[in-house]
Amino acid sequence: FMKMFQDPCGCVPRSKLSKPISFEEVVKELDHFASLTGPYDQGQCSGTVYNDNAELQKLLCLTHEKFHWSNPLHFSTFPGVQKMEAEVVAMTLDMFHGTERCCGTVTSGGTESIMMAMKAYRDRARDLYGNYEPNVVLAVSGHPAFHKAAHYFGIRLVVIPVDESGEVLVNKVRWA
Repeated sequence: FMKMFQDPCGCVPRSKLSKPISFEEVVKELDHFASLTGPYDQGQCSGTVYNDNAELQKLLCLTHEKFHWSNPLHFSTFPGVQKMEAEVVAMTLDMFHGTERCCGTVTSGGTESIMMAMKAYRDRARDLYGNYEPNVVLAVSGHPAFHKAAHYFGIRLVVIPVDESGEVLVNKVRWA
């Protein structure tokens, strides 16, 4: 019965461990899972790893080591994290010629970024136009996070097909 729940690495999900496992056993499991990783560093994995520079990897690991326990919501406890976020937002605003009316925040990745943008658009539609039933037109090739955000935030998603080359069928958008 459990075979139907096996994933490609041969792991059977366990609802709970039958006994505690040691630190060394956890590390052994982590090493095994790491060995299953595909060749992400050869420029053939779209949307997974954007830079395989060894020095940058070292810097990211060091940053994670110093801040993995931090929580930006507790800025009085972790003021350095708040300062880093403010600097990243300021640099981004400068790159895009943002004015003093612009603001921003740092998210954990693409999915959260899409979700926050969808929430902002939903809230803006309510505040400015009284639209409590917003919709978003999305190509079928769009990121799955748009579907998640639409579900979470009560946004109707209108999915539009693409042609063989991946381009949106514009005539379908008109009637969405």
